[in-house]
Amino acid sequence: MASMENATGGPQPTAGGSALLGASAMAGAGLFGSIGSAYASQAQGYYQQAAYSMQATENLRLAGLRADKQIEYAVLQNERRQLQTEFEVMNYKVQGNTLLRSLSKANAAARARAAANGVQLGSGSIAAIQDTKVAKTCRDVGLTDLSAMVARVFGMEDATNILKAGYDNAFYERAKIHKSLS
Repeated sequence: MASMENATGGPQPTAGGSALLGASAMAGAGLFGSIGSAYASQAQGYYQQAAYSMQATENLRLAGLRADKQIEYAVLQNERRQLQTEFEVMNYKVQGNTLLRSLSKANAAARARAAANGVQLGSGSIAAIQDTKVAKTCRDVGLTDLSAMVARVFGMEDATNILKAGYDNAFYERAKIHKSLS
């Protein structure tokens, strides 16, 4: 049996052929392992892509909410400024009324002194003093009315600018959203 044949007459497998078969089995296992690893990496990529997509969607939703809240905040600030303006106007009106009350009291006191001294009310220094006080008080009341009007105009301008800024900020916030989508 020098030719290494088995009892059936065929060639007998050698140790070298078995190693070749083992090597090809190992190569096949490595190939299948590589394919499995590639599919696992692909699945991980899909998972990461879905996570990024969810995060982007959530960021867009939050940016939209921020834009809406900026508008709400601007509306509240606008209303607060309008109320503040009305209080300023009322304070000027109170100042004007206080000036008129003071004029009324001063005129009443001057008339009482004139009557007590027997002086005629519409003549002399008493009339000149009353005329001067009335002129100065009317000028001061006019200034307080002007100040009230200026406060109202500037207050409304401020309130309008606050509201405009809020809408502009919301617009630019939404523009960022649309820019990030494209």
